[in-house]
Amino acid sequence: MQRNAGTDGLKIALAMMVVALHASLFTETAEYLNYIFVNGLLRIAVPTFFIINGFYFYPLVARNRSFSDWARRLAVLYGIWMLLYLPFYWPVHWELARDQIGLLEKLVFGYHHLWYLVGTLGAGAVLYVLRRRSDKYILSSAVALFVVGYVLQALGNYAPIEEGVPGYLLNSGWIFRNFLFFGFPLFAIGYLIAKHRLHKLPRRDPQLLCAIFASVMLLVAESSVHYFLHPAKAGVDMYLSLLLLCPLLFLFFHSRSARLNTDFLSKLSTAIYLTHVFFINILLNTGWMEQGTPLFVMVMFASTIVSALLVWSDRRWNILF
Repeated sequence: MQRNAGTDGLKIALAMMVVALHASLFTETAEYLNYIFVNGLLRIAVPTFFIINGFYFYPLVARNRSFSDWARRLAVLYGIWMLLYLPFYWPVHWELARDQIGLLEKLVFGYHHLWYLVGTLGAGAVLYVLRRRSDKYILSSAVALFVVGYVLQALGNYAPIEEGVPGYLLNSGWIFRNFLFFGFPLFAIGYLIAKHRLHKLPRRDPQLLCAIFASVMLLVAESSVHYFLHPAKAGVDMYLSLLLLCPLLFLFFHSRSARLNTDFLSKLSTAIYLTHVFFINILLNTGWMEQGTPLFVMVMFASTIVSALLVWSDRRWNILF
């Protein structure tokens, strides 16, 4: 089995970024530094994961492989991990309508970080339906949907609506952070990169690194605007600069020539992503630690050890990752 070492290494870094985001890196330092990382630079991770998934989805379409097998595996993966996390989101007061609605939302959109699995499944389904449409149509649809999601996020953060159904929808993260407005746009970009073999173009690392640096500066500028404009320093998931930065980042790492003969790093990154919230919940709910850099270090250490053991033990069944 030949694996791209650059991409698998990138996936490990992205998983670490997700852990840092959920642990609220640098909370114990300056508020601005914490915000620029947690609501800025670390937001690179999930969009880039979607691009990677879209990139590897292309062979399924190009070789006319079974979409149902791909979708079934993701659905099973989602079901297993939703069941494992059930104690953390099962409502305490089942008789309350609010808790019942909350449970339904989690089952449909995913608990916490597990929305990514639903997002990948939905994004793949949309792209499979559109696979015979022109690439221009797919790309323009992807960008348009991302912009719609960005606007919905901005309305939720800045619009004064707080009551009734409109307020409930605008203040629910899943209204924009879902497979349609978030997952599909990045997934489609990864798909088109693979289809047009952009990763096979002659390498121009200096130019690519300059473009990545400029994109990072744009992301910092965007997140800084939100920091200084929003009185409550609301969280932000979607930035327009991600549409440029994340594909460039993927192209840079995927164009490396090194190869691996194992999928261990790839599965380890997935395992860290899926397991780390267990440790965050335990450490926070028991009061052993507070959010911040020490929590990130502790969770990263624990989830890496446990994930490595789980990946090793899952080699025979191949159902957890």
